Parts: sequence; C-alpha cells; structure tokens
Amino acid sequence: MIKLLPHIEPDQYVYSSLASLPIGIKPLMVFQEKEGTTYILKLSDAEVLGVKYTQKWCWISLGYHSDLEMTGLTAAISKILGNEKIPCNIVAAFHHDHIFVPFEMAQRACS
Repeated sequence: MIKLLPHIEPDQYVYSSLASLPIGIKPLMVFQEKEGTTYILKLSDAEVLGVKYTQKWCWISLGYHSDLEMTGLTAAISKILGNEKIPCNIVAAFHHDHIFVPFEMAQRACS
C-alpha cells in the first residue's frame, strides 16, 4: 500500500485566466490553453491584482514521490474524493502529485 503523505500548504489559491501577469507576481502554475493562459495564484496576489475568482482552493502536496508513468494513482484519488463529494483538480508534476480542493474541504480531503 502506498502512503501518500499529504501536506496541506498554508496559503489559499485561486484559478484565473489572464492575458499576462505584472512583474513580481509569481504564479504557482501556468498552463497555456488554446483559449488563454491559466494561472494558479496565491489569493493574496490575486487580491492585489483585483482578479475575480469564484472559489478559494487549498493546495495539498503529496509527499509520495510519484512517477509520471505510474497508472491509476490520480484516478484512485479522484474517485475517493468524488465519493465524498469533494471537488478536486490534480496537477502531476515531476516529483509529486498535487491536489487542489475547495479550501474549506481540505481537512476532510486529507482524512
């Protein structure tokens, strides 16, 4: 059995689609889609920029060192959270997987 070792990061985050970011704002993630660029920003940075958002998200980083070619892990996590009615957005990075859940559901997501 894999121990996921979830760690709740302390800040709140928001998703936004912006044309560009001012110098000094460092997004957690940037993803270029056909329709525009998606940014995951700290809530504090989004508020400074006046970015509108609909949901505050919590970043849960999995301490388990994942492999990009591993199969089934993110599907299993998504299914467990879905069964608990916890929305999630999963980002697979080189070393770890990261899950974004509504901020107020973070503790439930990790239990």
